Formats: sequence, C-alpha cells, structure tokens
Amino acid sequence: MSDPKDMNEDVPEYLDEGDTVEVIDLDELLGDPEDYAGDEGEGEGDWEDEDHQESATEFDFASLFPNIPVLIPSFEFSGHEGSAFCVALDSVTHTAVVSGGEDDRAFVWNIEDGVVRFTCTGHKDSVTHVGVSHEGTLVFSADMSGSIKVWALCDGSQLWEAETSDLKWVKWHQKAHVLFAATEDGSLYMWQVPGGQCKVHQASGAITAAEIFPDGKRIAFAHGNGVVGVLDLKDWKVVQTFTPGKRDEDQEVLCIDVDAQGLLIAAGTTNGTVRVLHASNGKTIKEFRDQAFSSSEEDRQAIESVLFSKNHQWLAVAGLNGTLCVYDIPTQTNRHTCSSPAFKGTTKMLWIEANNQTLIALGHLKGLLSIWDARSGIVQTILKCQDDDVLDLCVSSDGRRLLAACDNGVVNVFDLAK
Repeated sequence: MSDPKDMNEDVPEYLDEGDTVEVIDLDELLGDPEDYAGDEGEGEGDWEDEDHQESATEFDFASLFPNIPVLIPSFEFSGHEGSAFCVALDSVTHTAVVSGGEDDRAFVWNIEDGVVRFTCTGHKDSVTHVGVSHEGTLVFSADMSGSIKVWALCDGSQLWEAETSDLKWVKWHQKAHVLFAATEDGSLYMWQVPGGQCKVHQASGAITAAEIFPDGKRIAFAHGNGVVGVLDLKDWKVVQTFTPGKRDEDQEVLCIDVDAQGLLIAAGTTNGTVRVLHASNGKTIKEFRDQAFSSSEEDRQAIESVLFSKNHQWLAVAGLNGTLCVYDIPTQTNRHTCSSPAFKGTTKMLWIEANNQTLIALGHLKGLLSIWDARSGIVQTILKCQDDDVLDLCVSSDGRRLLAACDNGVVNVFDLAK
C-alpha cells in the first residue's frame, strides 16, 4: 500500500473549462470547515424465483407499452470472460470506456468500435469498481479483494496502486485527483493520486455508501446500522451524525445522495425507508415510507438507489422490487409511482438531464432497461439487451449514449440520440 503522507504536501491538478492545467491547493479547495458545519441538532437479495425465471421476451411490449420504442444496442463489447460488473465513460470526449469483470481485469476501449486501448491487469479478484477522473486523464480499477490501481488513459501506464481489505465502493473526487474508498472493516480512505498521501477514517462497521458534496469539501457516508455521517475533508473529522429512529435501528443504508445545493442528504435502507436529512443542522426533514416498497415481501423492500435531480427539486427512489417513485421535495409528496410487470427488480438507476431532459433510466433483471419521464411518470423507451441481468449503468454527459454492463459479460452501448 502507498506510504501515508501529509495530504497537503502536494496538490492535485484538474483542467478548467478552457482546458488549461491549473494547480489547485487542497486547503483552498476545502476552505474553512466553519463555513458549512452547522450546529448540532436532533437528530441484494437473490431473485431465484418464478418471476426471475421468466424471460423478458415473454412479454408483449406492444400490448403493455403501445407506441413506446424498444431499442437494441448499437454496439456490444464482449471482451470479458464471465460477468461484466462495472462500467464508466470519460466525461470529456465520451469516447473512452472502462469496464471491469469477473475475469480479474478491466478493459479500456473505444466506444465506437470496441477496440481495446489497454488492459488493466494484475488484479487478484473480480474487478467490481472502475472510474474515470473528472478531466478524463486517469482511470482506476479496483477488485473485490481490495487492490486498487490507477492508470494513465493516454498510454495505459500504471501510475499508482494501493492495497486494502475487501472493498465496498471506490470513487473519484469530482474536482481533483483524489480517490476515496471504503472497506468491509469500516475504513474510509482518501488518497491523493499519484502522490499517495493518505488519510483514514475508522468507523465501527462497514461504510456501505457515500457521496461527495458538490462543493468537494465534505463527504456524506452511511453505516450498516443506519447511521449517516458527514465528514469534513480538510479537518478530517465528522461534523454531523444522523441516528435513525427506533423503527429503522440496525437497518442497513444501501444508498445515499446529496442534492445539487449541498443542503440535503437522502438515504435508502433495507426496509424500504428513505430519509431526507438536512446536511448542516443535523435534522431529519422527512421520512418516506411508501407502500410501493414496504408492501413487498420483506426480502424485496430494500431501496436500491436514491438520486436527486440536478435541475429540479425532485428525488428519484428505486426499489429492489422494480418500482420507481419520484418525490417532490418542497411539498414532500409523491409525484409518480412507476412500475410494470415487465420490469422485474431494479439493479441500477441514473438521471439523464442533458439538454433539458428529465429522464430516469433503470437497469432491471433479464436484460431490460426502462427510461421514464420524471415529469409525466410515463415510460419513454425500453432498452433490450440479451436475457442476462443488468449490473451497472452509465450515461454520457451529453445524454446521447447509455452503457449497460451485464451478467453475461457483455457491455451494451445504446445510442439514445436515435
């Protein structure tokens, strides 16, 4: 593992809108924690059943969704042996894809023709996490055993690596070459890449989910016991802690998000509850306990994903049972509940908001994806892979292409512009 150093000895780099390289002082980026730390306040299951055995092709989409287009992939990347667990796309040129799989490696390839630029090798286990840095120059690949590697996108050279215990998640900072990861034993890491300066926050249990605030100065993280915390990245201390109510004690938080203003945190749990929290004053704004989720069998009540819209005061919530709910935050009401017998389970969710769109994409079991209009609550498009489960999704920042990594090892590229 890289030698821990003072995180402030060196500074990360990023590209501004003019594509000129500017050196960012991490202290300046993080600023004074007192500017945003508020006063203390109050505080995947298996689908081996008959439904899962049904093939998506058994559904008559023309009858269920008249006049709704069903798209097939414009390209399929089939370089992986075994499942393709994860996929990411560079947000600058929208041409470089990185995908990780059960074959203990990741591929970096061209989105147009699938030509492999280079292979990320040397992993000891399935590659379950990949990502491209904010300005599209670095790629990370991480495996289940805790090996993390960073590569130069331009030539495939390995620039940095670290060893941890079993990983829960890995993600880039959105403004700097800083990498975050959490492990099963409750360690939360922050590394400067490729310098290797490291900080570690030790929690009492696994940190199951996390999201960096839009200002890049804090990170919201969740525990398996339902507790949500906010960590100041400059002082490296917890500035807010949200303890669940008695009904939600010991309910694992599976997903978390922060709104575009950095004011609200949403957390979804295994029992179908979604909590909306005030990031600064430590108060719970709202608890959504929607029958759309809680009425399911106990092992299907889990909230798989919570995501705030970047352009509207809406919160999208996707459940393991295949249901999507869209909530209006100011009125604390349910705008839409979206579901269909054709869509069994939800594995991933993302917003598509480029060019004034208000769309939500869901990955399902049996090779299906659905795209819903968040304004109307109506399905807009159905995307059809082969019959294997969708395990990961990503969309280009211009909203033109969507990629789906599937259990059969194929990464499907859909041209949404068509």
